[in-house]
Amino acid sequence: MFFKNFRGMSAIIMLLGILSVSAHAQFVLSSTQARIGETFTMSVTGATPNSEYIILVDRDPGPTFFPSANNLQVDLGFSVNFLAFPSTFADSNGDGSLNLISNEPGAIGGTFFCQALAVDPIAPFGISVSNQTRGTIHPQVPTSAGSRTNLNLADDSSALVPLGFSFPFYGQTYTEAYVNSNGTLTFGQANTSFTITESFFLSGAPTIAGLWTDLNPQLGGAVEWDATSTPGQTITFHWTNVNDNLQGGPNTFSISLDLNGHIITDYGACTVSEGIVGMTPGMSAAPMGINLSSIGWSNHGLTESVYEDFTGGAFDLSNSYSLYANTFNGESIYFH
Repeated sequence: MFFKNFRGMSAIIMLLGILSVSAHAQFVLSSTQARIGETFTMSVTGATPNSEYIILVDRDPGPTFFPSANNLQVDLGFSVNFLAFPSTFADSNGDGSLNLISNEPGAIGGTFFCQALAVDPIAPFGISVSNQTRGTIHPQVPTSAGSRTNLNLADDSSALVPLGFSFPFYGQTYTEAYVNSNGTLTFGQANTSFTITESFFLSGAPTIAGLWTDLNPQLGGAVEWDATSTPGQTITFHWTNVNDNLQGGPNTFSISLDLNGHIITDYGACTVSEGIVGMTPGMSAAPMGINLSSIGWSNHGLTESVYEDFTGGAFDLSNSYSLYANTFNGESIYFH
């Protein structure tokens, strides 16, 4: 009876309303990075071996409470964008995956929230709920006008790279940028410091920090640049699987600039637990940190820094995509 009901979206909602559902401590949902036109994978681990599970997706993170099920909390909003994929079965190890693809360009930058339900005979009423996972639809990786150029950066080093166009940034215009191994672009002077502090970030050179932390390409990975498919209009700087001196794990992200002053930061998997992300005009700018992982947008003036200091906290921007849009009057709007 349960398996038949589990396959219908309306039946799922009815089922949640009448059953008490327990969270399975080891039942985990995860996702690879989602890009337009490319396949990405949503995976479950820790389900009961050979059990049936279903993945639910919504643009609304909820939560939704079901009073008839002891005020059960489900971390989805069940909005008009709610989607339930056909149920399937975990393997003999309790693992499973679902391959998906998005072909709607209008979805770029959109955020979705996912949760999985699984049959669990040891749960009081036979169902477990996974963690909630959040993803962002990323643009396609630009087709390079040529191969990427590896800057062969050492630990705490920099290289000066011509942009190929005039880039407006905080009221100034730049035609070249210093690419710093520790995860930043700076203008006017390099930044090789591995001492990551808010005061240094705000008082130094004008900076775009993809992830300013103590990265070391000599331990693994590469720092590269390419002119993408539109040379003279856009340039992208890549930190790919670059290890850090603190924890040693790989970190992948990129910073893209265009001639209109727009900045895109695109994050893959990152393992660091601290660092600074954002942009600042430097030269003793006033501190004004924000939560960059908040969904939505925020407006910022001509001289305001836009950043988050992750010192001592979990870095929560992995597999996310953000846009710093330059407006006609030089102000910026941050979208996430």
